[in-house]
Amino acid sequence: MAHYEAGPGDLELIVETFSEGIGARMAYDVSVRCSELNVSADVDPSQPESLSGSVEIPIAAFVAHALHRNKSRRPAELSSSDARQIGEKSRDKLREAFGSHIRLKLTAERRAGEAVVLAEVEGAGTTLRLNVSATPKADALELSGTGEASLSRLGVPKVKAPLGLMVVADRVQLKLSGRLRQA
Repeated sequence: MAHYEAGPGDLELIVETFSEGIGARMAYDVSVRCSELNVSADVDPSQPESLSGSVEIPIAAFVAHALHRNKSRRPAELSSSDARQIGEKSRDKLREAFGSHIRLKLTAERRAGEAVVLAEVEGAGTTLRLNVSATPKADALELSGTGEASLSRLGVPKVKAPLGLMVVADRVQLKLSGRLRQA
């Protein structure tokens, strides 16, 4: 079994949120990104289900940008002031749920021939499931993964626009990419 680590810049986590409600047509569907994940993991690359480890994600490192506006499915960009405001609100809601960091305990299992990473969220009493593929390199594992999460199960307070005309949907999409370096 080999030991792997990731620090700032090695991995990127993207959380895609979607708006719903009467005002959703005028809202952004945004993604919140973090590239400052700190990971420590032990795994045999030939047996991904052997994975065990931990992740720590600083809330302050999440930043926002737009995916789509008006449900048009066309790419959109946030102004710097909107990005700052949405980023601050997102970080505030995450701090309410987790404090200064999100901490996860990692394990894995094999389902239908594929490795599924299970990330038990400290303080939330829930486990995230990510379908992850790993490609061994000389001294690293290149990772790519997707999953989804329920904000309410994570304990993240509902995010609402003024007057409650729009809310962030409970289900969010998770995307992970980057590499773990062999330590």
